[in-house]
Amino acid sequence: ATLDLPNKGLMDALAHREIQEGFLTSGGPQHVSNLAWAYATLAFRPPALMAALATLQLPGNMIARFTSQETANTLWAFANLEIGGPGDPPGPLVAALTLHMVDVASVSNCQEISSTIWALATLGRRDATVLQALTARLREADVFRSCTAQGLSIIPWGLATLGVQDRATVLALARRAVQEEVLPTVGVQAVSNLLWALARLGIRDYEVSVRLITRLWDPNVLPSITNHAIVSIMWACAHLGIRHEKLVTLLSEVILRDGLVQSFDSREVANCAWAEAVFGSLQDDLLAGLLQRVRALEDWSDVQQQSQLHQLFIHIRLHQEELPKSMTAMDALGDFPARCQATFHAAAQDSTQSMLQQEVMATIRELGLEGQQEVLLTDAGGYTADVLLADWNTVVEVDGPSHFVQDREQWMPTGATLLKHRQLQRLGYEVITVPFYEWMALEDSASRREYMADLIDDTVAGL
Repeated sequence: ATLDLPNKGLMDALAHREIQEGFLTSGGPQHVSNLAWAYATLAFRPPALMAALATLQLPGNMIARFTSQETANTLWAFANLEIGGPGDPPGPLVAALTLHMVDVASVSNCQEISSTIWALATLGRRDATVLQALTARLREADVFRSCTAQGLSIIPWGLATLGVQDRATVLALARRAVQEEVLPTVGVQAVSNLLWALARLGIRDYEVSVRLITRLWDPNVLPSITNHAIVSIMWACAHLGIRHEKLVTLLSEVILRDGLVQSFDSREVANCAWAEAVFGSLQDDLLAGLLQRVRALEDWSDVQQQSQLHQLFIHIRLHQEELPKSMTAMDALGDFPARCQATFHAAAQDSTQSMLQQEVMATIRELGLEGQQEVLLTDAGGYTADVLLADWNTVVEVDGPSHFVQDREQWMPTGATLLKHRQLQRLGYEVITVPFYEWMALEDSASRREYMADLIDDTVAGL
């Protein structure tokens, strides 16, 4: 495996001998670790050996002898071999070694930490005690500064994948990755992992994001980009509300030049389509290509993907003069856009009123105004208005924390929030935005009435 010399016949024979002789339970920690690592590295999965590893139960005194490297390598191998993945029981060895990592975390290096977190994320195993021990070790200065670009990107990806809201650690790793001595070693996959992790956790550090993006200008970096990396970068920037013109143009050119759309799966198509809508893209060839790929793919049962495509359809209709090829491609989809709109409508009707929204509505009524809550705007693509002031054709959007990402000390609207507001305006509605952080700063009913009256007066005065 170290020499990368695959020999299926030999590996099958060795697997048979392992099981026949019972070496898995008698060979010791290094033997188990090396064996699992070798088969994972060479991507060989003999069924009998995989079954034996999945049910392997070692005595406690042997588990205690696993070093941090052996523990990390074994967990990494099990994740690569898809033993004990999401939805499956973890198996006795994965469960035991996960707990054992707490004992060896204090002597683990960055590579072992990153391998373990990657494995846990890949296997869908979120263990708070283990993760706390690993991130505590990571914060030690000598370990932190020893991290390579790969570790600096895999750890944030793993934490974000597991839904661990350790924003301080993820942001610290991202800022380390863009320092002068590290940034030249950051590859395209690391850029993708870091941007995706930042977006997933709602962290918008514009300076860090742009420095990561600029790595793609390096002609030695871009050729290795994959479909997944392209779409992850586009989705992350769109979600964070970062529209970098050069990046959007570059990635669009790569997709078109290399014909990558034809190999996009449904998730990649939907995420790319939604990102292009957020960016306000007028790349007619690209958008038409995405819609042609929509037609070629069969499974569009995912509600979120249908909703993402619906927002692209709205975008195309709003810019039909600039996007004639896209309009033609959309017409060729038959009733599919209508089905996406119906899905979007249904999802919108499932929304509920927040306490913040009820407070805003109460204040509007105190001003003597009539407003309707949770109104389905059938003439505006099926968007739902938090509050509709019908007399002025005005929508009041009460935006809670989920509508924002944090950029240092500032709250910035997400791409989804920006897209909704922009499309509502293009569809003929005035939009008043009530950010949660402004509303929470108001001390009493009188200040709330004054705040809302000023917002409404500023909007109505222009009508």
